[in-house]
Parts: sequence; structure tokens; C-alpha cells
Amino acid sequence: MLSTPAGEVAIEPIIAKESDSVGDVLKVLRPNVPVFVPSGDLVIVVDRSALKTAPKDGKVINIGCRVKPASSTAPLYEIARLMYERNLRDFPVKDHRLLGITYRIILGALKATKEMARREARTVMSPVPVIRESRLKNAENIASKNQLTLIPVVNETGRLIGIWKRGKFSKKALMVREGTRVKLVIDKVLQDAVVVVNKQRKPVGVIDVDELIELAASYRELTSPIFYAGLENLAEIEREQFKGEVRRAMSKIAKMVPISYASVHLRKKGVWNVKIKLSTPWGTFMSARESNEAIKALFEALQTLTTDVKREKERVVKRKQLTSI
Repeated sequence: MLSTPAGEVAIEPIIAKESDSVGDVLKVLRPNVPVFVPSGDLVIVVDRSALKTAPKDGKVINIGCRVKPASSTAPLYEIARLMYERNLRDFPVKDHRLLGITYRIILGALKATKEMARREARTVMSPVPVIRESRLKNAENIASKNQLTLIPVVNETGRLIGIWKRGKFSKKALMVREGTRVKLVIDKVLQDAVVVVNKQRKPVGVIDVDELIELAASYRELTSPIFYAGLENLAEIEREQFKGEVRRAMSKIAKMVPISYASVHLRKKGVWNVKIKLSTPWGTFMSARESNEAIKALFEALQTLTTDVKREKERVVKRKQLTSI
């Protein structure tokens, strides 16, 4: 369960030293076991996926992220929030010793939390662009523009035939239908990212570990369904203005369709990037914008999101009218 204290399910991590090289850590690396480097009051969480491609003589601390350990009494949904905010798949927890939570533990707890496990894939997925097999040469540009590592590949009729992932095309794509319960999606995601398809086998979105961590992080946010990440980069006054604009937009949208939860992710990489994800009975809506000003990027993302919901409402109303004739 996501309300379980982290210390009850945390595991023993591999403890490395700041002087250790990547090669040193690879010798003791074990599947599904986090690697931490204590550094004063902080802990460096080593990116295990990057270890295999990093130079073996490089310092392991250069492929990690410094974080403050969470309390072992913190519930798992709070650990999921910290993982989502820092874009991590492992996180340290501490009482009298240092332990670790992995994304597999979070996903296991998500699967055991009935109200979350019953959610349908369409309410969790992230919409992504698709690419035709004949246009695979453009995949790298599309992925870079949309900050993606995976793109569904379709044939001339729009049906899923494979995936493009990190520069390679594969016909072995895992897929689920829109109405598949999260409980069943989790086992597939533990193998690889999953493409969500409609009845015509046309891709409508993707679910990876990150989407499931985000869902787990929203567990206690359902009564106040706006989940924020990255706002610590703003001054306090800007932060409150930012949240106020989001609340106003969500109030308008909620009059059109019930909101299961919403997440707003703010990052700065040269420019400000705002990514908003909205889960509703009509499916998932997502909008992302960049600007030199955080509030401007937010305005544009909210405007696009509201427009998309309005258009979907018009389609829903039209479908109801046609079925009533």
C-alpha cells in the first residue's frame, strides 16, 4: 500500500565511496539494488541506468544526484513524490541506518492500492506523437523536440507496428488497450514502456515507469488534485502567483469535466519549461511550453490545455447528440 511507511519495505543499498570509479561500482552492482554515496548530510543517488555506458575510469559521483534522505517513517507516496520531483528511480531513507526505496517497490505498492490499481490506462498515459515506418529518419528530431525517448511507429493506416526507442526501431512493442486497469499495466511496464492503443490498435499514448511514479505521488493529492514539482526554483511570491494561475484554470476546466488529478512540472534548462498533465474521464490531456519567463510558459500551457478540453467537450456533446437520434 502507498500509505506504508518506507522503512518497512526499504532494502539494503550498495554503499559506494566518493573516490570510487564507475568500474569499482560495476563490480558490485546487483539488479534492482540502489547505489548510494554518503556525502555529509546528503546522499548521492547513482543513476544505475547510466553506469553501463559511463567511462569505467570516471568518478561514480559524477553520474548521481545529491538529495537529503527522507525519514523511514514517511509513507511511500511521499517517497514517490520526491522521486518524481528529482526525476529519480531510487531514493534513500534513513533512521539509524541508510536504506533505499526503488521504483519497483513503489510500483508494487501502487498495484496493492485498490483505488489506484483500478484506474484505467487512458487516465495515466502520456499522449505522444507517432511516426510512420516510412518516416523513421525523422524520429530523432521528433524525439528531441518533444523530450521523448520512445515513439510509437505505425503503418500507413495508423495501426501500431513497433516502437522507436533511443535511436533503434523494434517491432516488439508492448501494448495495452485504453481501458486496461493499472494493476495489469504495471507488470508490463516492469519489462518496458507500454504503448496504449484504442480498439483500432492505433496508439493514443505511452505509459512508462515515470507515469506510474507520478500516479503514486498523486495518491494523497486526489482530494486537492493539483500536484506540483519543481516550484522550489521560484521565489515565494512567484510560487504563489504560479499556483494561483493554475487553480483558476483548473476551476474553469472542472466545470467542463471532473478532474481526477493534475500535475504541473516546472524545470529550467536554459529556458523555463512547463509541463501540465490532466487526468479526466475523457482521458489524459497534456501541454508543454517553453519561455524565458516561467509565468509566460505557464500561461501558454494552460491556454492550450483549456482549448484542448473545450474541443473534447464539443466532440463528446456531438457524439451524444448523434447517438440520441
